[in-house]
Amino acid sequence: MFVRKAGEYVYAREAPWIPNPGKRGQPAKNDPRALAICLMLKIWLGKPYRDLVSFLSGSRFLWPIIGLKILPRRMDLQRAMNRLTRDYLDGLNGFIIEEGYYRKKEGRRRPVLSTAQASR
Repeated sequence: MFVRKAGEYVYAREAPWIPNPGKRGQPAKNDPRALAICLMLKIWLGKPYRDLVSFLSGSRFLWPIIGLKILPRRMDLQRAMNRLTRDYLDGLNGFIIEEGYYRKKEGRRRPVLSTAQASR
């Protein structure tokens, strides 16, 4: 659910950077927005880059939802984090707090069972 909502949020905005400006260097392997979703997932899960790459390699069903073409490497994710602007990060942070953190907490709450008062 979080990944789907993150995808809607990120793909509704413009890409955080232009991959391969002027056609210099290697062609981009993944859309910058897909990497931004991966970084949101990293923050939401509270995992380091290596663990996120392992998680994504075992969760290929998420790739179409995220928009990944190939599995990003650890350094791809670290470079993507360095390329994000402060404004973009503030927007992502607001989304994670509103949609991710509090919704995750709400899901953990268990209903409190009421007990009938004992009669004397």
